[in-house]
Parts: sequence; C-alpha cells; structure tokens
Amino acid sequence: MLELLPVVMSAPDLLDWLRTTLAPLDCTGKGVIDGAQLRVLVEGSAVPPATQVLGCLRAGLPQLVAGEITSLLIFGCLRGEEIPRWAETLTVTPTMRGESVQERLARLKDSLNRQSQMGQKFREQMGTVRPQTIPPMAVPAAASSTVTAAEVRQKLSQGVRDFSQTDLSGLDLSGLDLTGVCLRGADLSRTNLRGCNLSGADLQQAVLRGANLAEANLRRANLNRATMGSEPRSATNLRQADLRQANLAEATLGRVVAVGANFAGANLSRTDLSRADLSQANLTQADLSQADVSRANLSGAGLTDANLSQANLTATDLTWSELIRTNLERADLSEASLNHAKLEAAYLREAVFKGTIMPNGIVTYTAPLE
Repeated sequence: MLELLPVVMSAPDLLDWLRTTLAPLDCTGKGVIDGAQLRVLVEGSAVPPATQVLGCLRAGLPQLVAGEITSLLIFGCLRGEEIPRWAETLTVTPTMRGESVQERLARLKDSLNRQSQMGQKFREQMGTVRPQTIPPMAVPAAASSTVTAAEVRQKLSQGVRDFSQTDLSGLDLSGLDLTGVCLRGADLSRTNLRGCNLSGADLQQAVLRGANLAEANLRRANLNRATMGSEPRSATNLRQADLRQANLAEATLGRVVAVGANFAGANLSRTDLSRADLSQANLTQADLSQADVSRANLSGAGLTDANLSQANLTATDLTWSELIRTNLERADLSEASLNHAKLEAAYLREAVFKGTIMPNGIVTYTAPLE
C-alpha cells in the first residue's frame, strides 16, 4: 500500500524496528522513508488504537538509526484492508530520538560548517562569473481607446476582430460571438461577458477584474498573465464557464468564483488561485504545477490525471474531490482537508502532509510494499 522510495536505512532494520516497537500491541507494521519523513502503515486484527500506536513509536525512536527523520506519517487499518481507518502525524524532536545535548551541538556544528563551505564556494564562483543583467519585465501599455457597447457590436458586424489595448470596462457585451477576437491588454474590468463565445480569443495580459464570465465559452482561449483580481469586491465570475485547454499560465485568479467550471486540459501552471472557489470544477488533465491554490475551495472537484507538482495547497478544501492518478510530487498539503477525498494511484513523492485532515478519506497508495 505504500510507495517504495529511497531509504536511508536497510529494509530489514526498519522491519525489525517496527516489529519490536509494535509487539506490545500485537500489531504489524510496514514503512518507507521518504527524505526526512517516515511513513508507517500499522495493521492489526482489530483497528490499532491511535494513541497507543503513537506512544509505542515515540518510545522506540531512540532505537531508530535513521537520525535525519523529522516526522512520521502513520496510518492504522485492519489487516487485509486497503483503506486506512485513521491517520496521524508525529513530529520528531532531538530529545525524542534520545540525542544528547553534546550530540545535538556536534550535529549543528557540522551542519553550520557544511553551510559555510557551500557559501564560500558560491562566493568564489560569483567572483569569477560575470553578473547577468536581468531585463525588467515588460509592462503592458495602458488601454488607449474607449468605445461603447453599441460601437463594439457595430465593429463586430463590420468584421473588426482586433480590440487590443481597448478600454471595454463596465460594458454589457453579454451573449456576443467573440470567437478568435484579439483582446490582448484590453481593460475588461466589470464587463458583462456572460454567455459570450470567446473560444480561441487572445486575452493575454487582459484585465478582467470583476468581469462576469458566467457560462462563457473560453475553450482554447489564451489568458496568459491575465488579471482577474484578488479582492472580494472584484472577484471574477466564471461559474459554469468552459475553459477547456485554455492557457491561463501565470494568470492572477485569486478569489475567482469558478463553481462547476470546466478546466479540462487547461494550463494553470504558476497561476494564482488562492482563495478561489473551484468547487465541482472539472480539472481533469489540467496543469497546475507550481500554482498557488492555498485556501481555495476544491470540494467535489475532479482532478484525475492533473499535475499538481510543487503546488501550494496549504489549507485547501479538497473534501470529496477525485485525485485519481494525480501528480502531487513535492506539493504542500499542510492543513489541507482530504476528508472523503478519493486519493487513488496518486504520485506522492516528497509531498508534505503536515496537519492534513485525512480521517475517513479514501486513501490508496501508488504501489504495493514488497
């Protein structure tokens, strides 16, 4: 049930330690070490009592030779079952490892020496490498021309498709066919685009703070570096919007309301989705690598085959979500809620689960423990 990962102690030693430590509870254990975290699955003929399991493992820490371990992620289940009944996190301190004050000071001294040597090498390299001048990020020009909603409709009827750098803020453009229209750098703040067809539209660096995009078709639209606002008063409405295969890389979507929106196959890498409401959204095969999804609402969202590697998911609501074959490598799920989530065949290498709510969730690991 646990994914096999590189360990810093031999498997027989780890199994012997678990066998000895859990013997008073008549339980067996399996474990793997992932970096500084030890993941343990405790099985018994009855559900292993969490408090007693934590007590036995804490008492046995001084005999654990892997001194670099800083935390334990512990699961308890009935023998033969695949679904854990509970999950707990145990933070390991030097005192719990039985480390003396002298040993701790010696280890800290060695660590400081290594850091000093690395800093010296870095300074030597910087002394021989010519500093690179980083050009300033290009700032999009301010929208220059202002038009009315009637003028927009008239221009569209005349075949005009370029509205780049145009001030369209506050206009009612609901229901218009804007397929493939160029709106690069346009100001669409508070614009009503409800039900519009924006498939294939160029919305790069456009400003969409407070815009209403409910039920709009944004399939394959390019919203690279677009801004949709991060304040409650200017939250963009993307309810039921179609954003399949859209490019939203590095866009600012903080606090957007995208309930039931379709982001299947969309590029959301490095996008700010903090505090966004993505409940019931379809994010199948979406790329959210390095995205900030902290404190967002993803309850009931579909994230099958999605890429969330290195994503910030701290305090994110993932209850009842589907995380089937989801890539969560190095993702930070601290204090996130996975209650009732379907975490099946997900890739969890170096993922952080500090304070994560996992009881009663469906948790299945990527590979069986041999």
